[in-house]
Amino acid sequence: MKLIIESQKILLRLTSWDRGGRNPFILTGAVIYLADKLLAEQYSHKSILTQKLISDSTNIAEYSIRDHYVNLLKPLFLN
Repeated sequence: MKLIIESQKILLRLTSWDRGGRNPFILTGAVIYLADKLLAEQYSHKSILTQKLISDSTNIAEYSIRDHYVNLLKPLFLN
């Protein structure tokens, strides 16, 4: 449940300019990955989800998740 709530918070903070015409399905996979990272940091534990696990579960290429995470989400949400 916390993963869903955190993912929704991330999506609400992204403007249409930030999203810049990106594929919403791939973006959602990257948002889930980021949400897990933020929750792990918040609760001082290791992140559970990997790019490979999300890729296998959603049929999104790992490099697509990584690209969206590194180039869009990480600069906005992680220092």
